[in-house]
Amino acid sequence: DALFRHDGRALDSFATQQGFGEPLYWMYWIHRIAATGDGDLWLGLGAGRLRFRTQGDRWAVAIDEPANGGLVRVAGGHPQGRWQAIPFRQAANGAPASGVWALAAGPGPGDLWIGTREGLWARGAHGLRRYGRSEGLPDDFVTALLVTGDALVVGTIGGVARIEGGRVSAGELRDPVLALADDGGGAAGAGRVWAGGPAGLDELEVVAGRPALVRRRGPAEGLAGVVHALARTPDGTMWVGTSEGLARLRAGRVEPWKQGLPDGEILSLAVDRAGGLWVGTAHGGVAWI
Repeated sequence: DALFRHDGRALDSFATQQGFGEPLYWMYWIHRIAATGDGDLWLGLGAGRLRFRTQGDRWAVAIDEPANGGLVRVAGGHPQGRWQAIPFRQAANGAPASGVWALAAGPGPGDLWIGTREGLWARGAHGLRRYGRSEGLPDDFVTALLVTGDALVVGTIGGVARIEGGRVSAGELRDPVLALADDGGGAAGAGRVWAGGPAGLDELEVVAGRPALVRRRGPAEGLAGVVHALARTPDGTMWVGTSEGLARLRAGRVEPWKQGLPDGEILSLAVDRAGGLWVGTAHGGVAWI
């Protein structure tokens, strides 16, 4: 029913009614969270859930999404900081009207990337800039974002692309992408990238600026369900959250993880400063590994 911050000792509740006529959680779903280098916290509102089924050699997508969405900026990232609502339905300059499906901060201190059904929006010192199919993205519906060095990897319903210096390079992958992670060695934006979705877990390598498929892991390798979330812990383990549970990838092998999870549908993963893994589930709350 709210947004909370855990500082390692206790939970602080963010004042969700601050700046709104109704509680924030009543108006919209908080779907994505990102912190920019200038210290602000951004909440992406309004996006929902996707359901996939195969239709020949393509994916048919059913979307459950509220009618409107937007952004909330929390100054200084503090629960008592000033909240600024930025509803897309009231924004100027052709800003999107649907919910926020992906958020990423960087590489500049105040840079924010916003993924929506209407395209990718870059928010910076010069306002908003839009990227979509006409600029080279595989699809306008942006569902995952990953900043690696000075580059941005973009996951869409129609595949993956990479943006560097304003130039878009689409990869060969054409399946929906719901989650992205790097291998921890791509500080210059040139390392391996991992993409997850209904087709499984894909290992990608940047070749001539484009993400190229190296290997796919799915049911045959022990990975079941739709991949919703990815995270790499400091020991090098890649954790994979799916609609069927949690797994880890070590030494190239998929190992299902069943210990102490409150629910079998995993929606989000996050690594804390101590290297611990937080696991967000659909119906059982959160777990820590």
